[in-house]
Amino acid sequence: MLIGLIQQTHFGKIFEVTTKVEASNMAYAHGGELPYHTDFPSLSQPPELQMLYMYQKAPNNGGLSMFVDGFYIAHLMRQKYSKAFKILTETPIEFIEEGYDIHERDGKDFKFTFDMASKHRTIK
Repeated sequence: MLIGLIQQTHFGKIFEVTTKVEASNMAYAHGGELPYHTDFPSLSQPPELQMLYMYQKAPNNGGLSMFVDGFYIAHLMRQKYSKAFKILTETPIEFIEEGYDIHERDGKDFKFTFDMASKHRTIK
């Protein structure tokens, strides 16, 4: 069953999220909970679906994941906060992400920089 095409990002098509000593992104930071966030809003076409899987359990019973149902939040906003919902569905907002990351490539660490910006509606 095909859900959608795999999309290329500056991290690659498929990438590993793990804690890193020199973390440049909150997804790789260790020692705390990852706050609720939206992945890749700085892409002109942010992913509509992401699949995550765990192949190694975190030590000390860590690794719990919490997700937010964005569709339900949009539904509630439409009902209870219609002015804010209208702004988020009609007003393009600029998203900027810049920094660096380090990924392993062919057994060696590869460091690259990125500087991305896009402008689009928050809720489509």
